[in-house]
Amino acid sequence: MSLINRKHHRHIGGISLFLLLMCFFVPITSYAGDRVALVIGNSDYRHLRDLGNPKRDAEAVASRLSKLGFSLVDARGRQGTRPVYNLTQEDFFDVIDRFAEQARGKEIALVYYAGHGMQIGMKSYLLPVDTPKKKLKMIERRAIPLEKYILAPLDNRAELTVAIFDACREIPGLEEATRASGLGTSATRGLARIQGESQTQRLIAYSAAAGQLAADGKGRHSPYTGLLLEQLDTNPRQTVEALIAQVAHNFPGRYGGQRPEFLNQGVKPNYYYLKSPVPNPPAQVAKDNRTSMEQSVSRDTREPVPVTSPGVDPIELEFWNSAKQSQDPEIYQLYLERYPKGSFAAIAELKIRQVQPKARLFPPSPTHGQLVVRSNVSGDTVYIDGKAIGPTGPGAHSLPPGEHTVRVEKAGLEPFETRIRLAAGKKQTVYAKFAWKRSRIPKNRSGNEPEALEMFKAFGDIIKSMRER
Repeated sequence: MSLINRKHHRHIGGISLFLLLMCFFVPITSYAGDRVALVIGNSDYRHLRDLGNPKRDAEAVASRLSKLGFSLVDARGRQGTRPVYNLTQEDFFDVIDRFAEQARGKEIALVYYAGHGMQIGMKSYLLPVDTPKKKLKMIERRAIPLEKYILAPLDNRAELTVAIFDACREIPGLEEATRASGLGTSATRGLARIQGESQTQRLIAYSAAAGQLAADGKGRHSPYTGLLLEQLDTNPRQTVEALIAQVAHNFPGRYGGQRPEFLNQGVKPNYYYLKSPVPNPPAQVAKDNRTSMEQSVSRDTREPVPVTSPGVDPIELEFWNSAKQSQDPEIYQLYLERYPKGSFAAIAELKIRQVQPKARLFPPSPTHGQLVVRSNVSGDTVYIDGKAIGPTGPGAHSLPPGEHTVRVEKAGLEPFETRIRLAAGKKQTVYAKFAWKRSRIPKNRSGNEPEALEMFKAFGDIIKSMRER
């Protein structure tokens, strides 16, 4: 082989290696195991009206998510491809705890719920299948507070929490319990909007606006879930926030009536895709390009044939080849400005993230929580895990996440002690309320009752006698 041909083959080998490396830089987000989902369908209620669609809705949503790389968590906390059905109150608590553990460190944790739901006192509740219907107080005790027991356990678990609630379907007979409690029917319709904040990126979708009922539908799926499935089937290469927004946008034109809503809490735009936005597997693209370039070398001539990538503008290719080794993010930004839909746009965006300071793009996750201990006295002493740290006050103490024992002592008073669970990045306050020690309360002469109690009794007798006059 001639010197020119050997050099040309080395040139091809270098470009082939570069294209092979490109495979690892294409941002594909749908890896099985990086995303987990809990899909719940409550249909068979024991005391409320049964719902025909939630089970079928849950099965269909679980099937679509599984095909997109989500691992479905079952009632025992195992990962698979199936939803869970007909959860009682106890089942709800168990499955959420197990799902929260599975969500730790994942890219996306998604919860989908279809079934009965309502609001009481401006708070949202999901209704387990063992919910009664006669008294509102009994319903409230059995219902699952959405914010406290569904969303809060998922804080600081996955990068992104997605919650989709196709709930608030009409509950015949509930009006009687509502009227008996002195409330109007509108006070329990629909789900109230989330009031709390979260340090986790959250996307929360509702099948109906606050105070609206969601239709169960007469077909195989509820109207909202039907549109959700339609989007998953026809446009899987969109971001999660685009999916939710598109369903909410399409619903009024298709069905009217209820108006779906969603809440976006700090979700990074155009980042979390349902499926890779690259239509062809990157390895296959690199293989095709490599084969094409190798075939462009003539075996019968000593002159090298110019190497190009099929379908790529030669000027763009030359620009990229001159920029690809740079450590200056402005070079890649200039490429994106000139070729916003260029063949190497995805790699340029990744390069920008790589060469910019890590601290600016990816601030370190909090490793400690903050604990404030207050009390109703002064001159006390706080002990955390057996170690004295000083008196109570407004100052926060930085502690590692997990369980801690908090004890507050003051001479002459009963000590206060409690055990807390602190989360990283969270601030928690413990308020110690002291009581006098029994031995320090003065007794009367007979030793049977404290003198203070006798004084209160005497004062009560005086008031009673004045009223009788």
